[in-house]
Amino acid sequence: MEKEAKKLYKSTKQKLSKAKRSYVCRSLKDVVRGYRNCKTASEERDFVKKESAHIRDLFREEDTTFRRQNVLKLLFFHMNGYPTEWGQLECLKLCASARFKDKRVGYLGLMILLDENQQILMMMTNCLKLDMNHNDTKIAALALTAMGNISTPEMIRDLLPEVLKLMQNGTPHLRKKAALIGARAVRKLPELSADLIQPIRRLLSARHGSVLLTSTTLLIEICKYSPDLIPEMRTDLLPLLRDLLSDLLAAGFDPDLTVGGVTDPFMQVKVLQAIGTLAKRDQPASDSVEDVLSQVLSSTDANRNAGAAVIAECVKTIFKIESPQSLQALAMSNLGKFLISKDPNSRFLALSELRNVVKLNPALVKPYTETILECLHERDTSIRHRAVELAFAVADQNTLSRVTEEVLEYIEDCNPDVKEETCTHLVDMVDRLSSNLQWKVEIFIRLLKKADDYVREDLLDLFAALISSTSSVQGYAAERLFNEVLATKADAPIVASTFKLDRFAFSIFGEYGELVTSHSTGIRIDDVYRAYDAALSETMESVATEELDRATYEALLATRQVAITSAAKLFSKVVEAGQVGEENILQVRQLISKWRQSLDLESQQRACELSTLLTVELSEARSAIFARQETIDADDARKRILLPLTGTSSSLALLGGSSDLIGFGDDLAQLPAAEGSNAPAAQRSDPLSDILGLSSLPAPPKAEPLPLPGIESLTMPPPSRKSGPSAQVAGGSLLDDLLGPSAPRPASVEAARRPATTSSAASSVAKPEGTELGPLPVMDENGLQVSISLFKVGTTPQNETRAVARFLNTSQQKIERFVFLLSVPKYMKLHLQPATSTSLEANGGSATQSIGLQNAMSGEKSIQLRFRVEYTKAGQPTMQKQGVIANIPRDL
Repeated sequence: MEKEAKKLYKSTKQKLSKAKRSYVCRSLKDVVRGYRNCKTASEERDFVKKESAHIRDLFREEDTTFRRQNVLKLLFFHMNGYPTEWGQLECLKLCASARFKDKRVGYLGLMILLDENQQILMMMTNCLKLDMNHNDTKIAALALTAMGNISTPEMIRDLLPEVLKLMQNGTPHLRKKAALIGARAVRKLPELSADLIQPIRRLLSARHGSVLLTSTTLLIEICKYSPDLIPEMRTDLLPLLRDLLSDLLAAGFDPDLTVGGVTDPFMQVKVLQAIGTLAKRDQPASDSVEDVLSQVLSSTDANRNAGAAVIAECVKTIFKIESPQSLQALAMSNLGKFLISKDPNSRFLALSELRNVVKLNPALVKPYTETILECLHERDTSIRHRAVELAFAVADQNTLSRVTEEVLEYIEDCNPDVKEETCTHLVDMVDRLSSNLQWKVEIFIRLLKKADDYVREDLLDLFAALISSTSSVQGYAAERLFNEVLATKADAPIVASTFKLDRFAFSIFGEYGELVTSHSTGIRIDDVYRAYDAALSETMESVATEELDRATYEALLATRQVAITSAAKLFSKVVEAGQVGEENILQVRQLISKWRQSLDLESQQRACELSTLLTVELSEARSAIFARQETIDADDARKRILLPLTGTSSSLALLGGSSDLIGFGDDLAQLPAAEGSNAPAAQRSDPLSDILGLSSLPAPPKAEPLPLPGIESLTMPPPSRKSGPSAQVAGGSLLDDLLGPSAPRPASVEAARRPATTSSAASSVAKPEGTELGPLPVMDENGLQVSISLFKVGTTPQNETRAVARFLNTSQQKIERFVFLLSVPKYMKLHLQPATSTSLEANGGSATQSIGLQNAMSGEKSIQLRFRVEYTKAGQPTMQKQGVIANIPRDL
């Protein structure tokens, strides 16, 4: 009896405890109120912790009375950032419940707490199948909604028969949801597209607006992911779409859906997109929809947003299909109205559509050149960006001067993020459309004055090559640069300089200045001396006291180094030409000698070497040392500098992508260097530092050919060249002979003479001297090519190797979320820099990634690398590839 009494007492106590916990279970409204009443974050955490513990106890006891309410509270906590993974199974239990209220909360919880990558979803397949076959349409709709949001490819494959069955259901609400699931199925499993063509025919025959809208969306998705099915669908579905659009244009089709006088504009836009996809590159199909497209343009009111959206989509469709010139002219007339509209949205819409039109037929856009240029003065930044892109695309020889003036004015106050690309494309346009080299030089000088920091270094090299290859313009360029830049040095503050323009002016004038220093030109040698005296009178030690930032200090130092070399070269040639006497050389020597005490090693060495060369004892050797630089091939410079930028000789490359809403395409964007890295592989090389030694750091490796020697080589002796296209400059060899071969150069000076970054606006990645292996093929599949090149640089330790991985997309689809990872054994260390881009454009998009490797057992064990590549393409699931990079010798 006593045992039975204790057992009964214990059982009664447990039931009472459970009843008390159930009785005090708070409602969702009470939990939200209590959470909002918390004064501090600590109180919030304590409140959530306490309530979560209570909910967990009820879940553990398999409570069914308050399960739905507790899951709702968990969803509230999840929305506020608290972990709620332990409640996922309770959502599955609610979905399996027979009550609609429980199913609604359960499916809601699944869609919020889970995604398609969770394996727990496989437990839902049978439940979804039962609910989709349920007689209650509300329960079937819940299952369809959940499947449309979180279904996995395996679930879609298993449940597709139920989805196809519901597409024939008599309830429009279910057919609409089933069509949306069909669109998801096409994105996840394109091979199932053929099974959905027949249901689309029946869906398009319906007269319910939402069913027609979703079925048209499904049709567009099939065309996108299974283009081989377009001919089959064109014959049967295009007439249905044409008739549907005609019915939409008829008054009174569905008054409840009329927006701004346009009947169901959302439906019209979708139908126009589907027509454009089906009739593309097919003349008979294009002819069959010509009348209805003309009717859309003529009957739609464009004064409201709904009508403007329909007309814009109709214009896009017209230029997508094989439309006649009369229809294209009507479309351009509507775009012209948008372009002169007072509404900024309409102007932006017109400019966006003109970007697509100009790629197909630039002649249609050229009549609107003046209006496009007026848009460069808009306040809206996005409109101005679109307008400058179009200005580059429509410019020709007749409008070049006008477009150039407007773009130069635009560059002064445009967004700094796009200023560099705008400057580069302006140079490309001017060089491509004009044959007047003097005018080109004038425009380049003006561009440097307006946006010196944003002009790429290799553009200086391009103009140096253009001037070098044309003798008739050398004197003009030297004179203009002296009058515009050097002659003002005596009055300008030493810090307020345009550094790239100054370097360019000193380089060109030092090379060709003797052509314009005669008395007939008006440039007197005394004025030239005063200009150099103003530039070199203050040493960098005195300038440094003015608290310059590091970038400005380095740029100013580089300019002074160019000026030192330019002064020595110019006055040596002027004396040789007999324009002045030997005493002027002594004045220049005194001017340069001030820099012999400079704390900067490169400046000190230049001053010592050049002041020695300017002595009387070496007067006969100066003519050979300071001889004019050999002519640089301008065509080769264009190929190296401008062609890689655009991929074509036309500025239409600016309009290559439509995903970039403001600014330029992704293929033109230059990503900043990662913290801790020397320079990203996507940056350009800086030949200026090769001769003038503007940096003391060796550049990271790069396997591309070295860029063309630029303006800096014009201010030094003719280099001894190696044979072959990749010959490198051996500058300073004559100086070594004169100053004594027994005195070797310091290692830091040799490092300073290698190409390196000179400013934040333009940096270099040059191929180092040393052992090179590669490029080694890593993978080549699905249109993605990955290769890696390894370098053993002479200035690095024995166990250090540098590498550059290159990625090329040769497919027709854009690659996104690209990641390249490496792993190494324990005896190695890996320094992996970020890739220059995580997306690769279709048809030739590329990126690079710098890698540092340290092999502690160099010579005993070779470098071993294991790679993994992850990427997505056209909305498909993430693709992965991993393997081993073999055949790496031990000496690397």
